[in-house]
Amino acid sequence: MDLKSPYLPKVLPIMVDNMRRSSNPLGISGGKLSSWADGLDLANKGETLLYTGCEYQLIPYVLTLVDQIKKMGPFGYEGGALVSVATGLRKLGLDAATAFASLTAKDEDYYNNITRTYAKVLRKHGVEFAYLSEEEPYSGALLYEFGLMEEFAEHANKVSRLFKERKVRKVIVTSPHALEAFRVLYPKFVQGFDVEALHFTEALLRSKENVRMALRDPLEVTLHDPCHLARTLDMAEEPREILSRVKNLTFKEVPYSNKRWTTCCGAPIEILLPSLSEPLAARRVQELASSGAGTALTLCAFCLANLRKAGSGGALKVIDFGELLDSALEAK
Repeated sequence: MDLKSPYLPKVLPIMVDNMRRSSNPLGISGGKLSSWADGLDLANKGETLLYTGCEYQLIPYVLTLVDQIKKMGPFGYEGGALVSVATGLRKLGLDAATAFASLTAKDEDYYNNITRTYAKVLRKHGVEFAYLSEEEPYSGALLYEFGLMEEFAEHANKVSRLFKERKVRKVIVTSPHALEAFRVLYPKFVQGFDVEALHFTEALLRSKENVRMALRDPLEVTLHDPCHLARTLDMAEEPREILSRVKNLTFKEVPYSNKRWTTCCGAPIEILLPSLSEPLAARRVQELASSGAGTALTLCAFCLANLRKAGSGGALKVIDFGELLDSALEAK
């Protein structure tokens, strides 16, 4: 794909440049994105990694940038104002995403804490892992999803080389997008890629630890199946099996639109077309609420952000899968 094409959304060349400079689509520093692990004393070398893909950590910046795009309107996006601002800041040695996000720091602590919950839950299940800290790269999934195949291949090979240098043999992944990248796409784009990729729920189900999970108070929940997890990877039963082990929890299925028939949350087009993304998210919140549960769980950072925003102020509470499990462990 020609990145100079006038028909290409103007935000995509910025994303590609950020990936080449900083290994993540917004160009945020590795130190900033790995700060969630401060105080956890995680090893930075090991054959098994917890791989976050930087996704939960990037969400506060994504939310702020989307707000800026919406405020600028058609002139800001199609007219190129966003690109001009980003280019000007870069000439000054600054990053557009960081500059915008620092104005509001939108839920940064919340999303960083969710990443911590995944590490904590894995540890309590006896799963051993390391974390690449400041070196952790984004998987590159967005490049593939936007049709930037050459750029995706370039990035996938860079990530693969890093894994080889660090002697990584297995990654425990919290992101459906990253899991699809490692399990389905990397073997097609990276010669000899042999790193085993496990979803977080798979790692818990393989654990031999007999861990009691119970909530203090009864709770009824439903589950939003992320598209990439349920459809592309055919992984709908694993999360439900984990939930069946949580005492004091009642699971209510979403009518019709569940498992591989799940409905998109609208996040894939959030940066490109926020005006279309929002009604999709609102419709999905209504579908989740039709289950009769008061709480909906997600297993994807982007789904979480979009559905939380769409459900804000409504009767349905949207939380992350890791948050629920952490609560069930803390309640003992």
